Amino acid sequence: MPRCAFSRIKMDLLIRCVRRSCLAIVLYSITCGTTGIAADVVLVQGTLSAPNAAERRYSHRLTGSMSRWLDELGVKHQVITDERLNEQALRNSRVAMLVYNPTLPSQERAVLREFVGRGGKLIVFYSADVELAELMDMKLGDYLLAQNSDEWTSFLLNEKAPPHARIRVSQTSRNIRSVIPIHGKSTVIGYWENASQTSTGHPAWLSSAKGFWMSHVLLDDGDSSDKKLLILALLGWCDPEIWKDAAKSAFASAGTLGKYSDLEATLRELKESGRAMHTQATENAISKARTHYANASEMIQRGDYADVIHACNEINNIVMRAYCRIRMPWPVAMLGAWNHSGMGLHGANWAKTCATLKSHGITDVFPNFLWPGSAHYDSNIQPASDVHRFYGDQPAQCVAAARATGLKVHAWKVCWRLDRAPKAFVERVRKEGRLQVTDTGRTIEWLCPSHPENRIYEKEAIRELVRKYDIDGIHLDYIRYPDAKSCFCRHCRKRFESSIARGVAQWPDDVHRGRLRSQYAAWRAEQITQLVRDVNALAKRLRPGIQVSAAVYGMYPQCIDSVGQDWGMWLREGYVDFVCPMNYTVDTDEFVKWTRRQMAITDMRDRIYPGIGCTASEGRLDAVKTVDQIAAAKRAGATGVMIFDLNPFLKTEILPFLMPPATADGK
Repeated sequence: MPRCAFSRIKMDLLIRCVRRSCLAIVLYSITCGTTGIAADVVLVQGTLSAPNAAERRYSHRLTGSMSRWLDELGVKHQVITDERLNEQALRNSRVAMLVYNPTLPSQERAVLREFVGRGGKLIVFYSADVELAELMDMKLGDYLLAQNSDEWTSFLLNEKAPPHARIRVSQTSRNIRSVIPIHGKSTVIGYWENASQTSTGHPAWLSSAKGFWMSHVLLDDGDSSDKKLLILALLGWCDPEIWKDAAKSAFASAGTLGKYSDLEATLRELKESGRAMHTQATENAISKARTHYANASEMIQRGDYADVIHACNEINNIVMRAYCRIRMPWPVAMLGAWNHSGMGLHGANWAKTCATLKSHGITDVFPNFLWPGSAHYDSNIQPASDVHRFYGDQPAQCVAAARATGLKVHAWKVCWRLDRAPKAFVERVRKEGRLQVTDTGRTIEWLCPSHPENRIYEKEAIRELVRKYDIDGIHLDYIRYPDAKSCFCRHCRKRFESSIARGVAQWPDDVHRGRLRSQYAAWRAEQITQLVRDVNALAKRLRPGIQVSAAVYGMYPQCIDSVGQDWGMWLREGYVDFVCPMNYTVDTDEFVKWTRRQMAITDMRDRIYPGIGCTASEGRLDAVKTVDQIAAAKRAGATGVMIFDLNPFLKTEILPFLMPPATADGK
């Protein structure tokens, strides 16, 4: 949600107005910009400037990521939508960032023109607005689509960029909107590079006296440290006071790990916790952290604010590494990692990925190789994915690399969902009546689990995968209904009525909320269980010793009714070897509560591997919270844990701090 920086005065005013029943008037005044809000930076979320709902959601997500980065940098800012952008909203701000606003309404462009005219600066990402480019003294070029997946994988800022922004940043972009500098008015300060870090000649960043322009959006895809540093350098050029504020914020929180009052409190905890192990390494870390902290204090006095940021980052890394060395509960019998891309960490270089995972204690990898309608290999059942066309057979490459490093491979199979299926396939199964129908009669793009042809389709895809590759496991995801509102198609009605040997008078009311609700919920869950049972039988018949597992909802047994997922019964009956409840939360206490409740469900706690959402949409975890949740799971009795997701963020922000004892002791 958009956030505003309320001052104490305005909060007091708000409280008084609530008491006088004037809340609506005050909220309008604050959020709609009839009075300017004190903030260095304004983020403009694309609403009117975005052409459709999907683009508006994309802008919301990107703006949220940028806002989180600015929060972490200690940069005061506010988020407003296109509708609320007016001269008053920008009155107290020096920089406006258009994170993703494709085509601006004319009145919004006029507001920005006035803002720039009085000295305000703009930072624009991936706009298609020709007049906005002209306002920035630049010329908008063509839309370009990458010819291969390695074309734009990083960008390098050059000597024309602001100080402290001359860095290389990793980001894979599939398309850009080219921007051309106008001689004497704007210049290129950074170019896109390919996977070999060779310049492609396509400008990534331009600058003018009015601000900066990027030819794509800044993706929240993992390289957050460098991206935050880049954004801070650009903002600091627009408004030097931002460097000062960010430095003071960084110094105040340096080494606190987000959980201790100050650096000294953290160091006392490290010293006490580290007495029994890693004593010398911990003492070295404490000494280094204090030295950097003293240096940072002197830098603040001298006004070397950029150097303060670097020093504080180093303090955080030193302290975090020491904390994780002490608190990580090695050994972990199964430390698994989901990989949503299905192509590892290093652009489908599975040898490098598996070596990285092995060095950080990962034992099992779960790559997403197969969806209905999309396979990362040459399949007789599914169309080949773009990943397969660009990078080749992913299961074959992954299995070969895993065998060489001693990792286990569990092929992650998405069930029922057709997000990646070709349109022709979706339309065919729609005509055949094989899609789910909601309680309101709306057809959704999920295969109906009760339809025999859909079950055959899913099983044949898994049969092919198990026969073709020497995998250690099949991991079922979305092995459920989307929610409690489906499926109520005519085929489900016919099959349910057959199962109870009588008709249903009021469909779907009688089974959705009426007298047959419980019976239908149990029947619905059985449709999911039937596929799990069948997959387990066929997989183990084809490949004895293979493991069958599932990613499941954590709220059990409520998920039986809500999504038809009776994973407790799957464990009891031996239909799965283990389950991974997706306990995604940034709140470690909440994670502990969920995990303990799951462990109490059955006496087979050694087959419940809690999932930790390091990069889930529910909120990102840093290395400290990740280690805290791994340790909490082990204390609760779990013999294994899963982490989500194996992506660039995990590679740069989490894995460097997960060091097995032999490696950690050498640091």
